[in-house]
Amino acid sequence: MSRFLAKRRGRVALVVGVSFALLGASQGTESSLTAAVSGVSSNDDWKPYYERVDGVLMALVPAGCFMMGSDERHDEQPVHQICFEEPFWIDVYEVTSALFADAMSEYGIGEGGGYEGTDTYTGGSYNSFDEQFVQVDGEWLAREGFERSAAYGVTWHEAAAYCECRGARLPTEAEWEYAARGPDSLVYPWGNELILENVAREEGAWKSGDGVQAPILVGTKPEGRSWVGVHDMSGNVYEWVNSIYRPYPHDASDGREVDGSDDGESERVMRGCGWYHPAYGTTFALSFTIDPLRSNDRFCLRPDGTALFVGLRCAKDYEP
Repeated sequence: MSRFLAKRRGRVALVVGVSFALLGASQGTESSLTAAVSGVSSNDDWKPYYERVDGVLMALVPAGCFMMGSDERHDEQPVHQICFEEPFWIDVYEVTSALFADAMSEYGIGEGGGYEGTDTYTGGSYNSFDEQFVQVDGEWLAREGFERSAAYGVTWHEAAAYCECRGARLPTEAEWEYAARGPDSLVYPWGNELILENVAREEGAWKSGDGVQAPILVGTKPEGRSWVGVHDMSGNVYEWVNSIYRPYPHDASDGREVDGSDDGESERVMRGCGWYHPAYGTTFALSFTIDPLRSNDRFCLRPDGTALFVGLRCAKDYEP
């Protein structure tokens, strides 16, 4: 077992005791796996099923179909059906600063990368690396108070490298949206009505002891989890997915899912709305013509760019 894997399992052990209290009990293993492979036709057909996959808590997403996109924005049109013939795994929580620090120590991911980049949202420079991490005896650690905060300020290249070192990958855009909406094609992970209390935010941001604005601790808004039991898909950090930003309909075979070695420059998609968004205020939310917290919202950024509110979660193919 690599040092990274051993440490990762240790990190997960810190939260796994409360994870199942928040998530609820999974259904039986055999019946869950059978149902996942057979597929489901509605969200109610599925009860969340979780396993630690290589030390990280992941949710199983069953086979099935949903209607991807919406009629709200041009880049979400046309609405089209996407079907998954095989189940897949997706992280229950966004990758934390502690887990990302373990990968930096083992593989050098993040050092000299996005954490020394430019905040492409405001145009000002910042260094989230120093905010989140500290080096002790040659190893990177999350700073006190950031251990269970979602990692942020991550480039697409760093996100892809992190998932790869876990033996996983970034989810496709379609996988992310299906995990958030399900066969019922819900507007939000929890349903079709905006409930601000379910959004992963705390007065717009969690603040460390030094007053630094940062994402809240993962999993602290259980009421907002999706039909497969995935947390923080609305709010906290925008999440990189593998997909190149291209028009719909989504077609995984048209080149939009190539890795960074084939295309390391085209804009990549981000999903889920970051904690900073003004829609977190009730007055702002009601004044928006198109709600940016919806699960079908698409955002994009160049793969070597990042911002204070950009993070990740990983996915993995299901292997019977």
